[in-house]
Amino acid sequence: MIKTIGIGTLSILAGFVLLAINQLSHAQTTQPLALQGYDTVSYFEVGRAEEGVDDISHVWNGKRWLFTNERHRDLFAASPESYAPAYEGLCAWAVSKGYLQSAIPTAWTVEDGRLFLNYSQGVKGQWETRKRANIRAGDRRWPSLKNAATRFGL
Repeated sequence: MIKTIGIGTLSILAGFVLLAINQLSHAQTTQPLALQGYDTVSYFEVGRAEEGVDDISHVWNGKRWLFTNERHRDLFAASPESYAPAYEGLCAWAVSKGYLQSAIPTAWTVEDGRLFLNYSQGVKGQWETRKRANIRAGDRRWPSLKNAATRFGL
């Protein structure tokens, strides 16, 4: 009788564990995808934009980040602020000019240990002509733009 109760209790506990694992897995797949699935660590470690793998991910700051390998995921998980793009991945040139615009993960620059994305390759070229001044302007304008973006759910 005692063995039956023990086995029953163990079965219920195992069911709860499996349910929790399933819910965690579901929660990760319903998070918005960061950087359109590109591996943010690749920009720094490999020097190019690489698409991440769906089953190597990490949830941070309300988004699901994909990586090409476990090492990149672990580096990001240990210090996400070091690898996340400036201005929450919005166009760096637009932010420097005082407005918000989406960006693509293939129009990028790493400068002074920070990742900057732009709307297109053409816009990236414009941004790079005065990169340092644009970074200073973007950093100065970002706090108020970030507040506006948050109010509008961007």
